[in-house]
Amino acid sequence: MLVIVYSFPCSVLFTNRGGFPEILISCNVIGKNEGKMSVSISEGTVTLDGRIDNRNILASESFTQVQWILYMRDIWHRITVFDGWRLGKDHVLKVIYAAVAPEEMIAFLYQQEEGDAVFFVNHCGRAIRKLCQTNLNVHNPHGRKLVLQIQLRYPMMTKICMKSILTRVISTNMYNPAEKSLSLWKFHKDPELDKWMYCPINLRRIADEVVASLSSLNILQTLRILNLSHNALVSVQSLCFLVQNAPNLRVLDLRFNSLSELSCLGRLRGLQLHELVLDGNPFCELYNEEAKYIEEVREIFPSIIKLDGVVLPPKGFLVNLKHYICDPEAIPMVEQFIPYYFQMYDGWSGSRTRLNLIGAYSKEALFSMSAAPCPINAGLSVSPQPAGRINKYFSESRNLLKMSDYIKTHRTLIHGREQIVKFLGDLPLTEHDRKSFSIDLTVFEERQVVMTVRGIFRELDNSENSLCSFSRMFVFWRNGADYFIANDMLFITNATEQQAEVSLKSLPPMTANPGNEADMQPNVDDKNYEIKQKMVEELAKATEMNLRWSRKCLVETEWDFQEALIIFMELYKEGTIPPEAFKLQ
Repeated sequence: MLVIVYSFPCSVLFTNRGGFPEILISCNVIGKNEGKMSVSISEGTVTLDGRIDNRNILASESFTQVQWILYMRDIWHRITVFDGWRLGKDHVLKVIYAAVAPEEMIAFLYQQEEGDAVFFVNHCGRAIRKLCQTNLNVHNPHGRKLVLQIQLRYPMMTKICMKSILTRVISTNMYNPAEKSLSLWKFHKDPELDKWMYCPINLRRIADEVVASLSSLNILQTLRILNLSHNALVSVQSLCFLVQNAPNLRVLDLRFNSLSELSCLGRLRGLQLHELVLDGNPFCELYNEEAKYIEEVREIFPSIIKLDGVVLPPKGFLVNLKHYICDPEAIPMVEQFIPYYFQMYDGWSGSRTRLNLIGAYSKEALFSMSAAPCPINAGLSVSPQPAGRINKYFSESRNLLKMSDYIKTHRTLIHGREQIVKFLGDLPLTEHDRKSFSIDLTVFEERQVVMTVRGIFRELDNSENSLCSFSRMFVFWRNGADYFIANDMLFITNATEQQAEVSLKSLPPMTANPGNEADMQPNVDDKNYEIKQKMVEELAKATEMNLRWSRKCLVETEWDFQEALIIFMELYKEGTIPPEAFKLQ
């Protein structure tokens, strides 16, 4: 039932701004006898209100005569979302855009009016009709329905030209002429665009306008890099223009979109891409074998060199990855363990700080170390100067293939976490090149984790700055979120010339031992001289060591008096403090 009322609740209100009635509409008046009223809609604003029944409005003969106003670019319509401001712009517009799909509308000048959200649209007749089919009550999957009011043919005071806005923003904010790159990443989130309109580039109308803007800017012919990530693209149909118009495009970033099938990229066949980024799309979850994934991408783009950040090997070869993590859930564990373990292991105070690793091992943990020179017939060139001299490791090496002494096989298998950290503390002081690390985590199960770390380290107490290559396999016992090393196997060999060359560039310059003779001499110019001197005297009094060895202990603990006392007690119990530490000077 259509109701035309001036002072009563109404389902459709036609207001005439200065004109006179021109079209007759049949209506029923609440509480009155049926009759006819003359209402002008040729010049006035037509208001459709979702709080009452509107479903038959657009089907009326009177409205049919003026339905052309829904499709005109220069005629605007005002949409109010009652109590919509608190829901947020993104949420409100995503819900409305989804309700009119596959039809489209573009929201301009989104703003607040008391508690309501207000925006303006044009040239979207089919979308408005779909909203009216819901009686302007739009389903909201996360709460109550959105109740709308649409004022058709609303007088706009602000002049808006979408193409000019897009062209200006693209040229100033998104295009880099030096790199010939165009970043349309999260296109609708650009602050300048967001002030004017809500324009996801996955809408065909927006995509067409962007293409028109790019053409007017004359950048397509020279464009080399295009970033379209995080745009919720479900298809690449709107990108087909690139095949004919962007002959120099070499890098295309489509990560974190909503592409459900890799085959949809066939529409872009013909692009001479060298690099393509696709991770984060739903179809990526469909591939269990990387070889099949690479093969299908190469079928579409034969010139591809780099895929998802990884340089592709020649056809028929597997991809060479620096790291391999079998389960993404293991990544936090790796990110916590590696820095902690090697921070404790490395440095001039390593013989002391390695003792702190006792908590990383299980009570009955096992450790073994083996060492062997890099074989000459392996085709690798061993650098004579920086390559590590590994002879010092041979005495404790547990190489079962070369062992004839069965007593040694048992002696070199270290059992128990206390014995393990003591053994580690006796090994040469080191500094690992973290950039050289390659990590393979091959087992991540409910009770067990297996991880292998490979890389380069240098010995700090070696004046030749010697480098060694290592491979270390950790087998963890897992108990929920807690991990304990059950087995630790360390292999050491010479670094090759290539490894040494790379690591010497990435490692910082060698620093002096803070416990050397220069640091052992009191420095009267030190502003903390008196405090340090008193600490030395107090430690000597408490331990009965002479002043020189008391200072040495404090220097090695970085002047931590309590830590120095703890270390002294541990070493004293073990009987490892030399007699000269107690000789009077």
